[in-house]
Amino acid sequence: AYLPYMAGWIFFSLVLTTYNKFLFGDQEYHFPCPLLMTSFQFLLEWIISYVLSTTWSDLFGGEPVQKMTWEQFLSISISALDIGMGNMSLARVSLSFYTMMKASSTVFVLGFALFFRLETLSC
Repeated sequence: AYLPYMAGWIFFSLVLTTYNKFLFGDQEYHFPCPLLMTSFQFLLEWIISYVLSTTWSDLFGGEPVQKMTWEQFLSISISALDIGMGNMSLARVSLSFYTMMKASSTVFVLGFALFFRLETLSC
């Protein structure tokens, strides 16, 4: 039941990574400001989602967006910075190395969660 969702996630992740490498890489377009572009994309996405959620609040759940706390906004901003830094790294490393690091990051997250006792093993 999860296989189509996982396959879709992997497919779109590879498409997005390839697009970003094409846009930010040294051999193709070599866009000089990946962090600025990522910040602009996130700002545009936030404006569009805010307008949609306030215009059609029953369809898009406008109340949680309007009552967003600064802590939630900071968390979202840090996630956006993480993606922006990932886009910056695409200009410096190969696509295969980037994909390998991206795939192995879940193992490190789980390892640190177990180490700091944020998660427990359930066998």
